[in-house]
Amino acid sequence: MRIILLFWNLQWLVLLSIFGKFNGQYGEESWPLSNSSTIRLLGLFQDEVNGYQSIETASHCRAMFKAAVILSQQYDIKIDGQYINWQVGETQGQAIHAIRSACDALSAYNIIGIVGPVLSREIPIIAEFGNQVKVPVISHAATDPNLSDRATYPVFYRTVPSDNNAATAIVKLFLRFNWTSCIIIHQNDAYGFGGLKAITEAFAPNGFIVTNTLVFDISKESMRDNLKNILTSSSSRIVILWVEANYVSSIVTTALYFDVLGPHFTWILSTSVPLHFNDISIKKLIGILTVEPTSGNVFQAPINTTLLQEAYNIWQQYEPETFPNSNDVDYFALFAFDATWTLIQSLKEFCSRNIDHSSLCISFLNTSSCFDRLFLDNYLYFNIIDNMTFLGVSGPVQFSSDVTDRINGCYYIAKNYQHHSNGPDFVPVLRYSVENDWEEYSETRAIIWPGNSLTPPTGRAQLLGVKLRIGVIESYPFTIVTSVINEFGQNITKFTGYIPDLIDHLQKKMGFIPNIELISNQTYASLGKLIENGIYDIIVGDVTVTAVRREKVGFSQAIFENSLRIIMRKTPNTRFDPLAFLKPFTLSLWLLILGTTIMTGILICLLERQKDEKRRKQSVMNVCAMAVWYTFGNLIGFGADFNVRTASGRLLTAGLYLLCLVLVASYTANLTSDLTIAKSKNVISGIDDIKNGKIPFNRIGIVIGTASEEFYLREISSGNRNFYPLKSRKEMYDSLVNNLIDVIFNDAGVAEYLTNNIYCNATLIGEDFDKGVFGIITPKQWLYGQDLDVHILSLKESGVLDDLRRTWFQVFHVPQTAERARILLQQLTKFKLFPVTEATLQMVCHDAQCGFYTSSIRMKKPHITDLKLHYGDDFPDTHAELLEVLQEKDSTGITFLHGSPGTGKTFYLRYLINEIKDKSLIYVPPDLVNDMTKPGFLPFLMRYPNSILIVEDAENIIRDRTQDTFAPNQAVANLLNLSDGLLGDAMHQQIICTFNCDVRSIDAALLRDGRLVIEHKFDKLSVENARRLCIELAIAGNGDDIHESISLAEIYARKTAAVDVLSDNLENGQATSKNKRQSKKTKKKATDSFFGFYS
Repeated sequence: MRIILLFWNLQWLVLLSIFGKFNGQYGEESWPLSNSSTIRLLGLFQDEVNGYQSIETASHCRAMFKAAVILSQQYDIKIDGQYINWQVGETQGQAIHAIRSACDALSAYNIIGIVGPVLSREIPIIAEFGNQVKVPVISHAATDPNLSDRATYPVFYRTVPSDNNAATAIVKLFLRFNWTSCIIIHQNDAYGFGGLKAITEAFAPNGFIVTNTLVFDISKESMRDNLKNILTSSSSRIVILWVEANYVSSIVTTALYFDVLGPHFTWILSTSVPLHFNDISIKKLIGILTVEPTSGNVFQAPINTTLLQEAYNIWQQYEPETFPNSNDVDYFALFAFDATWTLIQSLKEFCSRNIDHSSLCISFLNTSSCFDRLFLDNYLYFNIIDNMTFLGVSGPVQFSSDVTDRINGCYYIAKNYQHHSNGPDFVPVLRYSVENDWEEYSETRAIIWPGNSLTPPTGRAQLLGVKLRIGVIESYPFTIVTSVINEFGQNITKFTGYIPDLIDHLQKKMGFIPNIELISNQTYASLGKLIENGIYDIIVGDVTVTAVRREKVGFSQAIFENSLRIIMRKTPNTRFDPLAFLKPFTLSLWLLILGTTIMTGILICLLERQKDEKRRKQSVMNVCAMAVWYTFGNLIGFGADFNVRTASGRLLTAGLYLLCLVLVASYTANLTSDLTIAKSKNVISGIDDIKNGKIPFNRIGIVIGTASEEFYLREISSGNRNFYPLKSRKEMYDSLVNNLIDVIFNDAGVAEYLTNNIYCNATLIGEDFDKGVFGIITPKQWLYGQDLDVHILSLKESGVLDDLRRTWFQVFHVPQTAERARILLQQLTKFKLFPVTEATLQMVCHDAQCGFYTSSIRMKKPHITDLKLHYGDDFPDTHAELLEVLQEKDSTGITFLHGSPGTGKTFYLRYLINEIKDKSLIYVPPDLVNDMTKPGFLPFLMRYPNSILIVEDAENIIRDRTQDTFAPNQAVANLLNLSDGLLGDAMHQQIICTFNCDVRSIDAALLRDGRLVIEHKFDKLSVENARRLCIELAIAGNGDDIHESISLAEIYARKTAAVDVLSDNLENGQATSKNKRQSKKTKKKATDSFFGFYS
């Protein structure tokens, strides 16, 4: 492929060489040249075939240089009685040839100014030579910013803007399209390195970066660096090519061979050149941009049209074969004319001031060596140039003594390589000036981006079409792994949960090719090594972003907000125990107390019976029983009706009192403690209690290698691994249930889900702590990191991540009473349940600062079981036809849905947009309908090709333009162009308009066959259909009271009243409600439910 392309370009260059030499020789002989005049201006130009510029640019610059000199003759401008004449020298792109041509000319003639040379690398030696002989040098094409230093180049000027201006224009272009980085390919000379320096310095204040630089060696005419490897491994997809025109084709050919052009890369060239390739290659070239200096007429800025036309007339007179259309004259030729005219006007002014001082205003110190010649009285000459101001053919021309650059008149144009009427070519699409910034060149000419797209590229590496090895971790409910048998009887692994759904959403938005694999036997802390070793491209799971992990791998934007929670076993409810009063003392202590009581009673009986005559008369058993009772009473501090008379008995009684104090105090304390613990549900209230040691550290379970372990070591134990180590989440919960541990830490989302749906005997304690986020693990400085982050943020802003969280972390609660559950189930039997689906619309918004932009809104699909019931028997066919047309790719046209208010237009529109698949839906709300006439609306729509534009309440923009009561505006013309014009053919947009007015008042052009797809009028329902719909909706009375046509809105008003009654019954028993309309608060509450329903 590469050999074929090189051979094709070689053939083309040979033909151009032959043709260019012929034209150059023929043109050189046609222009008049008087040998009698010794006062001349020297023009240093490139060889027309092998030089910097194309044949057209070289011949145009020569022609305008000569035309300016001949025009001065026609204006009868004489210097010392002689007309100014021209002299042309060839440089062949080499400074040595440039200095040779200048030396030869200066030796033969009185050269009073030099126009050129073209190349920045030729300027230093020519400018030094000019300074030596005191002859001004004005370049029309050298743009190196280093040449702006007046101290270094005192006699140098230029009419072309410096690359500092080009760099500023490129920065503004990046701001316009939200690009932030680029790759620069530059040649290894003053032009290339100067452009690189200018762009890099202009990028820095704006935070833009140059990710890579590649060098093109102009001596070898090849890349020094590996073009493919560097471009494909870079995170940027914007390539700035800063090389001379004759090297562009070679580099583009190499880029085609390595497939680093469109649609994946956007190239910006510093010049436009013909690109002659086959049709297959042309497709990849579409979308290339150029940023080139231009003249003021592009902005309708003032230019000297008189001079310009006269110069063109001279050109056509002497070299008609090279004169193009006046609009196709190269802009560098206009700069060449202004450079020449600056010298002519300066000489004229110089001689008018110097006429009194000498008979000749031009005088040289003549020597045999050109390097020793000197233009006398040069100070006045250069002072005149420094202060010269005139209106040139490229715009205002003015110089300064401080810099070599042109002070004003700096304009740029951006061209876009796209298919044109004459085939693929560079066409103007944007224009730039310091005052106006970048603006559209023409409202009817859009930029065609790589891939033949109307949507600006992001400028970053994208995952479209990239195969990704994705690792996932099993973790309820993030990733649920199940084995299923497919249709071929094979046992396959199926992934469900938050993470697989997230991957699915990202894949649909980004277009990558996923290869999902389950990671097993790995801790969370070791997952980074799998990325570092290249086993997986990314890992998606409940992985917390921590500082330690981020040092080794990269992380995406947050996919889940997380924190840690404490989980403990639930304390069982306290049951009644009739022997609970015995628990403060152990059984052995109770037996000891019992034995002590009996033995003490026997001793007192023996001691007191011997001394007491009365007790001796009683039986031994009776006295002993009384003594035991006496002992027991004193032991519990109660006393007894038994008097001790002996000293020994009193001593034993004193011992009983002391023992009583000890036993009662101990019993009371232990009993109080037992009762307190029995009534207390949890020992701790939060993480602070754990930090304070209320739970033994070896009773705290931590899964090794998780963020919980990092938190514990950092915040609780100061690096001491004194916790109970666990290997998996299942082991963690099993250990908790089996009383091996008392406390575990877990991620909040998972903990809430598991404790509410799986582990009902576990509970959450205290508030969450250690808040953080989950992220997707990526390699550090990943090529596609920004693309992934942008799409994750997009999912977050559109509510997708919130929807996934509600779907997979929904907590279900059981009614607290059986009666409440019975009532709820009784009411639910009266409901018909159906799932609610939603479509996403891009609603158009507008403000003065941002212009037009979109905001995502969600639209629920109404429950329509039968279109016939709602809109008549023939409507299903209309709906099928409309849906088929709207879903056609690259289709255009306009659809009108109209009818009286309340007939169901908007209701059907909600149904229709939920039926449409794989197309963007752009919704224009009623309050912005009139803004469709603003100039910025069509360029805004160009960002959404192959989409459907929905305009609600469109009466004001589609009425007949011929009506006297209607003030014509641009809206109808915009709709015509979008639905069936050139713009419509490019953008492929369908338009749906709804309105209430009569279709006869619509502009006839909108109703033309081929443009109008479908026009449908919504009417009221017949009595029969209305009653059938009432039966379907279970409306009380089944519509028997309907005796005339009725609108859909009136029927649904009856349905709303029925729902109100059921809602009141659900909340308040059988209370009757007569409200015909729900309050906003109540209505919102009803529509926000998980299921839509009707009774």
